Amino acid sequence: MKSKLTVQMQEWIKNEAANSENMLAAARKKNMKKLPVWMALCVAGMVTLGLFAYRGDVQVVLKVHLPIGIGIALFVALFTIWQQKCILNKKILIKAYEKGATAAFNDRQEQDQVLFCHQMGQKDCEEVEFWEKQISFPSKVIIGTDYWVYRSNVTANFVKVSDVLGAHLANSKARISYKIGNTKVKQNVIVGVELIVDYKKDSGVKSTSDSVIYFDNKKQALPVIELIKKYCPQVMVESNHNH
Repeated sequence: MKSKLTVQMQEWIKNEAANSENMLAAARKKNMKKLPVWMALCVAGMVTLGLFAYRGDVQVVLKVHLPIGIGIALFVALFTIWQQKCILNKKILIKAYEKGATAAFNDRQEQDQVLFCHQMGQKDCEEVEFWEKQISFPSKVIIGTDYWVYRSNVTANFVKVSDVLGAHLANSKARISYKIGNTKVKQNVIVGVELIVDYKKDSGVKSTSDSVIYFDNKKQALPVIELIKKYCPQVMVESNHNH
């Protein structure tokens, strides 16, 4: 039986987004503080490049590289202002939660949404915020006895605890390529840590395992792991897996 998002679920999403206003305001303030530094680096970088390329020919640098640096700086400024208005707002959070909740509850009974909202209403959960690299504002994890929620930037994952067989931390890797002389080398590098959940066969979840939370490193993951141990002691979280 497929069920749409209930009124209670929609209300929780709106309240969750509204409660994040202070966090978004702090993120906007932090980004705007960094903007003069970014702009200065753009100009200084182009001027330095010009001086190096033209062996100190100031006239060429002033005519060519300085205007290019200023142009790049202005682009960075415009992009940052656009980001502040279009990304760092609660509408983006609402869309993220709605999309994640729809994916998680689409093939479930309406009772599952009732259980989720009951957990959130009773505050039978705790939350952690942390700032991932390359993310515009802090990510958030909610850990409860029945459900986990992870929201990062414009995506959100919902996990039903009774579906979980176990979980483990694993290194998140990316494949890069570079040249040493005339030889092209490919190498896997660790870019972070992810919490991978293994699901029970009868859970109804399409995949048997899935990456549900991403961190920059293990230290960033520890507060979340402690909450899982507190609220879901039956879920064993291991950290000796590598992918």
